[in-house]
Amino acid sequence: MGRATHVKVTSKETRGQVDRMIRRFIKKVKKERILEDFKDRRHYKKPSVAKKEKRIRAERQRLRDEKKRKRAEERRRNSCMVTYGSCNQYGNRNYNTLDVKKIRNIFIII
Repeated sequence: MGRATHVKVTSKETRGQVDRMIRRFIKKVKKERILEDFKDRRHYKKPSVAKKEKRIRAERQRLRDEKKRKRAEERRRNSCMVTYGSCNQYGNRNYNTLDVKKIRNIFIII
């Protein structure tokens, strides 16, 4: 038949809000691919077609994960991180600067 899947949403994790509970349930069902599996099993699919679709789905997921990783890296780089070093970004000056990314154009030259 298929694998057994249990999707459970409690009122505690949604703070008792019914609309949040429904949205979270729908999100969990999509993540577990319950409806997609049901729709896929309606009709017979040749093994070669199934492999091709699986390969395409995996490639899309890899691209999404790569994009997500790059966005996270960019956020980390642009966060309130304090870095010390030379100011290569601004005319290759060899100043020791304190570069605070959230506050633009503030440099403390030591």
